[in-house]
Amino acid sequence: MTTYRAIGDTEVAVDAPLTQQLVQSLRDNISAIAEGDATSSGVRIALAALQSHETTPAAGDYVIGEASAGEMAGINNPVEAYDINVDFIIRVAGTYRLKLHYIVDRSATSYFKIQKSTNNGSSYSTLQNATVTSDSKGILSDDEACGAGDRIRFLVDHNHASNSDSLMRAYICVNDANSIYGVQAVRLYNSTNY
Repeated sequence: MTTYRAIGDTEVAVDAPLTQQLVQSLRDNISAIAEGDATSSGVRIALAALQSHETTPAAGDYVIGEASAGEMAGINNPVEAYDINVDFIIRVAGTYRLKLHYIVDRSATSYFKIQKSTNNGSSYSTLQNATVTSDSKGILSDDEACGAGDRIRFLVDHNHASNSDSLMRAYICVNDANSIYGVQAVRLYNSTNY
């Protein structure tokens, strides 16, 4: 990793000489900031400066955010019902493909949902959902227009039966292979036990 070096005001003042050390620092500091070097004194590339060559995200199959969650038999004792959520915060307005792959092993009732909040997580509307009552697997998918700051929630709500598992894998996708748009945060939590 390249090391960042602070450049003093006297080095860039009017009539200051152009030295090899100054030119090398100008070159190396660009790399050090991009690499996140700890010596860069908190100088970072702002999220808003990161853009792909596409102006607005459009739904596609290139993954820019993913997470897994689930409830497994034997881990939750005593047997109980509760939700596990994975939340993403959208940072660039556009249309995103939201996908939730799910699997239920053994007989149980499980609810899988893709939800969206436009009010900072105060409330969510359901975009897609599935109720599964036996061994099953499937995919929920929705192409959704999202604004900056919208929250997308992938949820599994499992009513435990003995020896049953409910698992999900969540994806947010765009159509730009070179995309560096993204989601700022991923939060995984159990809504009743945490």
